[in-house]
Amino acid sequence: NNLGIVRLDGLARYQDVVTLAMHRRRGIAGALVRAAGEWPFDDPSVTRLVIGAVSRSVR
Repeated sequence: NNLGIVRLDGLARYQDVVTLAMHRRRGIAGALVRAAGEWPFDDPSVTRLVIGAVSRSVR
């Protein structure tokens, strides 16, 4: 499992959110995304958090 967040110029973006097949369907990714989503706003210059999906990224 992997999850990163990048902060740059008032914007934060999730990067490389991955849940291994053996760990899916347990709420792990959702819990990580929710918890990690609070961190960028520790920087008062961050006003927006975005996430994008790529259909070919499903492994």
